[in-house]
This record gives sequence, C-alpha cells and structure tokens, in this order.
Amino acid sequence: MLSGAVHCGVDDVETLATTGTLVHVPGGSTHWFKFAAGGGEFFSITSKGNASRMFEAFDRGINWADPDRQKLMALAASYGQTVDSGTR
Repeated sequence: MLSGAVHCGVDDVETLATTGTLVHVPGGSTHWFKFAAGGGEFFSITSKGNASRMFEAFDRGINWADPDRQKLMALAASYGQTVDSGTR
C-alpha cells in the first residue's frame, strides 16, 4: 500500500492493508479488495499478462464514480477472470 487503506481478502483470510503493507496473492487464489473510508493507493505487480491487461481495460472502460457491475464482470470474463457478483 502506498497510502490509505484497503480491505483485502485472499481465500478465507481478510486483512486491512495500510500504508507500507505488502499483500501476496498466490496464483489461483480467490481474492478481492475494497478501499476503506478515505480511499487509498496501491501498486500491483502481476505475474501473468492477462491480469495486467484486464486492469488496463478496467481503467479505460469502467466509470469508477458509478461502476456498472455487469460491465465489470463481462470485461473481466473477456480476460478469463471472474468478478464476484456479490458485495462485501
């Protein structure tokens, strides 16, 4: 985490990552994140191109002020990824 805080879930473990925290997500793990109050900024390193390209597409194609969850899920699926349809 570069600044702020984000709730991170990896498999069945949830962590509140704050500035300076490193969260490792093993390949094939189910994982999610949600920014805490006040937001935050993090640096993500992915080992496979699909995730990297997917996040670039999210940046270009999703209005984060009012995200369309169905569009987000469809965009993720086009990169072979799954976005959970529930909320945390």
